Amino acid sequence: SLPSVVSGMPCIYFHCRRYWSIHRKSFIPSGLLSNRIERGRMHSKYKAALSKLTSSSSNNGKKLSGGYSWKEGFQSAIQKLSLAEAAADVQVHGMELRCREQERRHIGSFLRKAIRGLEQPLNNSQDDDSASGGDEGLMNTKSSIFICGPPGTGKTASVRSIINELQEEQASGKLPEFNFIALNGMEMRSPFDSYVKFWEALSGTMKERLSAGAAAAKLEEFFGDGDNDNRNEDRSKKPITVLMLDEIDYLVTKKQTILYNFFDWPLRATSARLIVIGISNTINLPERLSMKLQSRLGGERCHFKSYT
Repeated sequence: SLPSVVSGMPCIYFHCRRYWSIHRKSFIPSGLLSNRIERGRMHSKYKAALSKLTSSSSNNGKKLSGGYSWKEGFQSAIQKLSLAEAAADVQVHGMELRCREQERRHIGSFLRKAIRGLEQPLNNSQDDDSASGGDEGLMNTKSSIFICGPPGTGKTASVRSIINELQEEQASGKLPEFNFIALNGMEMRSPFDSYVKFWEALSGTMKERLSAGAAAAKLEEFFGDGDNDNRNEDRSKKPITVLMLDEIDYLVTKKQTILYNFFDWPLRATSARLIVIGISNTINLPERLSMKLQSRLGGERCHFKSYT
């Protein structure tokens, strides 16, 4: 038995049931001992040597797995069927989420028209078939969409799966060339870091590490009218940038300049085209912002309702 007193001090034994994941930014269950051992080997500096030992004992895999009870095996399988894993499958393999067909049609139709540069009717309906109603004379080339809904309703996963489909259409020549960039406001140490992250991703192999102010100036020059020499350039020669801003609630500042710039650049883009997808867990976020920002953010909406 384990000692209860060591050097005159009481000894308490405990087991951590949760640990902090640097990738998911949250506490997750520690799981079975076998899973913890596997993670330890994965991140160990002796990973190469341990992999050789694992491969040499691969023939005994059935014997090792046979030692677990059916409860442990069932719990291990349930842990793999998490919402995060399901979302990852949707994003990577382009799988469709159940009961989100209408939202997918709305977002997919909007992005295809925006990438092709087609004019779209000023109608916020989520069903494209009903877009013919209302004032058909008013047309506008929209370049931004606001997606809202409670957490866990499949907003980000749906957008990523649609982008996966659009990239396949681009590869087959059905869509013009475009670049996809994803930013998450919750992962920023400061809302102004979004300028830096966006410019790093946009500059490609250059990977310029600039301050937030310098990065904002570069973006203004790239998308806005900061560079007079680029005003008369043919925008079709440059690839379109599709930017997904996830968790935009974390990008709201006192003056609201960050969100305004991100949703204003698509309207003022002269030398390069920008399409912005804003995702928020707050349904009425545009109504909480200034009228100046509402005019940029609330034009096209897609609401993900809770599963019932």
